[in-house]
Amino acid sequence: MTISTISPAQTSPLLRLPTELLLLLPIHLHDIEDFNNLTSTSTRLNALSSTTSPQTLLRLCASATRTFFRPSPSFLVAACATDLGLWARASTEDAAIFTSACLDGMSGLLSLCLGPAACGLTMDRIRSLYHLRMSTINPLTDLIDKCIGAQWYATPDFWNGGVDDAYTLHADPPEAFFQLCIYSELFGPVVEEYVTTGTVPMYAKPEARAEFVKYCIPDWCAKFAARNGRNLEDGEGNPTGFCVVDTTREGYNEAPGVENHDNMISLNHLLNSTRWNRAWIALSGQLNERAGTGLLRQQNEEEDEEEEEAEEEEQGVNGSER
Repeated sequence: MTISTISPAQTSPLLRLPTELLLLLPIHLHDIEDFNNLTSTSTRLNALSSTTSPQTLLRLCASATRTFFRPSPSFLVAACATDLGLWARASTEDAAIFTSACLDGMSGLLSLCLGPAACGLTMDRIRSLYHLRMSTINPLTDLIDKCIGAQWYATPDFWNGGVDDAYTLHADPPEAFFQLCIYSELFGPVVEEYVTTGTVPMYAKPEARAEFVKYCIPDWCAKFAARNGRNLEDGEGNPTGFCVVDTTREGYNEAPGVENHDNMISLNHLLNSTRWNRAWIALSGQLNERAGTGLLRQQNEEEDEEEEEAEEEEQGVNGSER
């Protein structure tokens, strides 16, 4: 058998195209898998792929969101949330567009990222997201599952003292993780701004955040709360409409079923979970220690006492989770 010494560039009509045409190829591809296959064709195409715009790469990722970036579309929205927040705060008009996009749920936010906000992803960022899934996302999702998901329900004697917070929930742990992540990436930086300046950008006003919670973290309890006349009042005692839900929107336009989740109730239960809070107290301590702030050493005795009390309570409950 003889091995051909003819290079691919001599045999492939594609590779004989001028560079300016090859640079246009990515915008005509279907998804990120096609892009990876194209860049592995030759060293020339691989080198040219580095010039592909982040916006094009995000579009290619969005086309494969149900395959490679699950849960869809929350994963990609989380990846773009920081840039989306920066865009939304740029002007009053952008803030209004952001609030309007929230009415269409996570799908609306992804469309906003792909459209007016012009968010993007680089290949390095895509690779880092894959490693982040292995190192951080999966372990935290597993912790959430142990707090409000199937593993939590599987605790022996669940309804008879097996856990200290037994409740009827229909939670989706992966979605819960990304809902927390997206909210913090979008609105977290506003806290520091409020502390230092006393102002809040338009996109993060309470009214806008309420729209995000209602439609990006949909829960049928919100509809029932509005139906029963429960509402929030402003400083003068007038109803604000915060609890009014448009039932024609995504997440509310179908009757409750197995695909609907108790998103708001589940997150509230998670944030009050003993197991969840213990994990975050421990993490905060590690971060303080690494930062050299000394806060960990100051709080050691108090935290040790709290842990001992929690352990004593757990030992007093038959079959309690550990």
